[in-house]
Amino acid sequence: MSGTAQCYTTCSPGSKQCSGNNLQTCNSSGSGWDTSSCTYGCNTSTNACYPQCKPNTQKCTNARIYTCTSSGNWNSGTDCDAPPVGGTTICSGNNCDLSCNKGYVRTGSWDCTKITSCDDGDYIYYTTSSGSEVLAYCLKDEEVLTFLAKAINDENHPYPEDNENNAYVLANDITINAADWPGIGTSKTPFTGHFYGGNHILRISSAKNGIFGDINKGTVADLKFKSIINTPDDCTSIGGLSSTSTDANFYKIYGSTDIKGTCTNVGGLIGTDKNSTFDDSVFEYIDTHSDLSATADNIGGFIGSANKSVIRNSSASYTQISSNSNKNAGIFIGDGTSITISDVDSCSCSVTAATNAGGIAGSLKDSNVRNVSSACNVTAVESGIAGGLVGKDTGSTYTHSVANLLNNSIKAGSGKGVGGFVGNAATSSFTSCVVIGYGTFLSSTGERTGGFAGNSGYSSYRECVAIGKLSGKKDTGGFIGYGMSDQIDYSIAAGSVIGKTYSGGFIGTSELTSFPVTINNSYSLSALSTGVYYGGFAGNAKALKVNTAYWYDTPEWPAIGTGESFDTLKELDPSAVPEFDEIGIYKSCTFDMSASTSSTSNQTFKMPIPKSVEDLVSVCK
Repeated sequence: MSGTAQCYTTCSPGSKQCSGNNLQTCNSSGSGWDTSSCTYGCNTSTNACYPQCKPNTQKCTNARIYTCTSSGNWNSGTDCDAPPVGGTTICSGNNCDLSCNKGYVRTGSWDCTKITSCDDGDYIYYTTSSGSEVLAYCLKDEEVLTFLAKAINDENHPYPEDNENNAYVLANDITINAADWPGIGTSKTPFTGHFYGGNHILRISSAKNGIFGDINKGTVADLKFKSIINTPDDCTSIGGLSSTSTDANFYKIYGSTDIKGTCTNVGGLIGTDKNSTFDDSVFEYIDTHSDLSATADNIGGFIGSANKSVIRNSSASYTQISSNSNKNAGIFIGDGTSITISDVDSCSCSVTAATNAGGIAGSLKDSNVRNVSSACNVTAVESGIAGGLVGKDTGSTYTHSVANLLNNSIKAGSGKGVGGFVGNAATSSFTSCVVIGYGTFLSSTGERTGGFAGNSGYSSYRECVAIGKLSGKKDTGGFIGYGMSDQIDYSIAAGSVIGKTYSGGFIGTSELTSFPVTINNSYSLSALSTGVYYGGFAGNAKALKVNTAYWYDTPEWPAIGTGESFDTLKELDPSAVPEFDEIGIYKSCTFDMSASTSSTSNQTFKMPIPKSVEDLVSVCK
């Protein structure tokens, strides 16, 4: 016999069997079983461990439910129910569940409701005044605001860290009482987010900084604020809203600021700005007069020093700006370059500076001004320059704008350049602009005083009007005080001119023969007082060119005080004088901070055409 039979005492080697959740394998000698544990249990049909799962169990992964088959493998799975708006489907254990996104709260078994009140959560969906909807973090008290300021200023992440939109909204009115309030943002770590006031009022009771320190490419909107600031000794820029801003956007800002101290570049809103936009904003008082006073240059109700800024659809009223010993003060802008100002007005205001004081701006260069109205008292002390709309201008364009001086006045000391619209104009352009004044609306003890422009060079005027009574010492004119290489077309001076030397119903002096003033189709309806070299049209006409102009011919004064006479200067025929267009002006204004509304009383003014000198004086005195 060639083989030997072997008897296995227990099992057949290699055979398998299930024992509960364990798998047993017969050893090679058949003398016993080797046991191993099955993770998911043992399949008695196949005598093998289930490979992936225990049959009839389920799991939830990535919002998908998987069921274990009878073979112990996961099926292809089915998606959880779609989430509602504002929600995200998640797995909770082995089942589907609903998680509501930031700014939503769970309502019902499978619903999320948007949060719109800070009373209901830390994040809300805030609807801005422009109609857009923003997910923003609620700022509920001074402590939270201070934490935000310190977090940003210390170069940490914006607070809170999970605020991916970097947007914030005031939950209610907040007052900052800390004298050491740092302001939000610095030059190294500026505020770059979106700050919404929610139409609440943010007050700074007394501090050395405004609400923000520096804003760069950020947005501030729907905010009412009132700041009381005493500037630090080393101040170079301060604003009731922010010390500085760059490429920022400001919308629906209602502000009142009281700033005192020594600081250059002081603004009711912004101290120094570059390339920012201001829309639909109002700068007024709540219950006390706004008072911007400083002993350095560049003070503005909106911006102290501005470069390429844009101001639109805004107003300033009940504002007092005072800088007796320095220059560049205006109700909107102290000093500005390449500025765009449109559809704005100032009323019931006063501005005082040593020089360059204006109802809208102290000094402007290469700017564009359109549809602007100013009704403010303007004073330049000492030897200053002052204008009803702008003190000093170089290279700017003005259209459809009004200096309303019916109840206001312009006063200056012994300087050169005081005008109802602009004090000193160089290479500037004016079209369809008007000065309206009753009584002695403009007075100066210096030289170069004009109903429209005091001192003018290389500038153009078209369809402009100056109405009212003015007085000066030398070079006093109903339209321009002193001119050089100017072009004046289709313009009118109507009023009373009082001057000692070189007084003219239309122009005081044009004396530089190499730089003559050219006048076309313009009218002098002005009455004069006696003096040295005074004329119904011009006081000193040594360098004047007239291409058809008109004046009141009367025995009381000649057409020209000194200089050439002109065949083209003709006696006024009242029927030939074009009627004045109706001019909408702002005479008074009111503001309600709590309601975020401002209003103006519009008066339509139409200048009657006098039939005699006596009528003219009675109208304009």
